[in-house]
Amino acid sequence: MIEKAAPEVDPIKDGFNVETKQPHKSDWDNETTAKNAADVQMEKMAAATIDDDEKDYEKTDAYGKSRIHAWVLILRPDREMNEDIFIEPTTGRTYQLDSSPYFSIEGIFNHKNFYINLDPTMDLADLLPMDFKND
Repeated sequence: MIEKAAPEVDPIKDGFNVETKQPHKSDWDNETTAKNAADVQMEKMAAATIDDDEKDYEKTDAYGKSRIHAWVLILRPDREMNEDIFIEPTTGRTYQLDSSPYFSIEGIFNHKNFYINLDPTMDLADLLPMDFKND
C-alpha cells in the first residue's frame, strides 16, 4: 500500500504559524442580542394580530337593545364555508350565529336586494332561519 506523506513545511516560505481565535463575545452581549430579537418578533406578532384589550362583548349592557350597529353576515351556501358567521368590522373578530353579541337585525342587503325587518324587537334566533336567497 502506498501511504500519502504529509507535506513538509518550509519555514522560509511559510514564515511562522499564527493561531487564530474567534472574537470574544460576552454573555451580556448574547443575552441582549437574544432579547432584541425576541422584542422584534413580538412587535411583528403584535402588528399582525388584533388586540384591542376589550372584552368581546358583555351579555348585559346598560343600553340594552337600543344600540344600532353594522356588521357583516356571511351565509355558507354562497361561500365555501362550514357555517354562517358574523364578522365584527371594527375588530375583525368572527362570531357564530348562536354566540354573537348582536340582538336583532334591522336590515340586510346584498348586491340584489335590501331586506328590512318590520319588527326589530324580534330576537336574532327567530330571524336567522329566514331565507335571504329569494331574487
